[in-house]
Amino acid sequence: MLPQFQALLKCAAAIAPRLSALASQGGLAVTRPDGSTQPIPVGATPVVLSAAQVATRREVSAHIAAAGFKMAQAVALSKLFGATEVDWALGHTAVHARFAHGDLASILDHHTATTTGPDHRAGEDGSLTQGTSGWAALRMPAIEEPYDDEQEAAL
Repeated sequence: MLPQFQALLKCAAAIAPRLSALASQGGLAVTRPDGSTQPIPVGATPVVLSAAQVATRREVSAHIAAAGFKMAQAVALSKLFGATEVDWALGHTAVHARFAHGDLASILDHHTATTTGPDHRAGEDGSLTQGTSGWAALRMPAIEEPYDDEQEAAL
């Protein structure tokens, strides 16, 4: 444990009530389920985290905040484009892993701005495949095997 935290632990019992009162006056309090508030006991329980844990928690909180923002954006966009269109676009973003800021709006904008034409399907009358007629021109003459009387007699 770091020396500064060891020193804090030694005097935590003496300074915790005073720090807790100052925190409560400054608005640092926890709201209980019944609606009353409890001051956060500043310094009563120091928490020591490694740099990797802090980085991981920062990354997770950033993802959660971004997800909340994106869902709020989806709700706002559903008022402009309709819930069905936004639902389709959210599925589209998930399939194509497009989760950056602005991707949902961009996909919705493109989807509503483009018109779909008739489906183009290949068939016997409209195919781009060449078929096998090109190979017919390269036909090689058949190779005749020599005639063997003994083999014929064995059949």
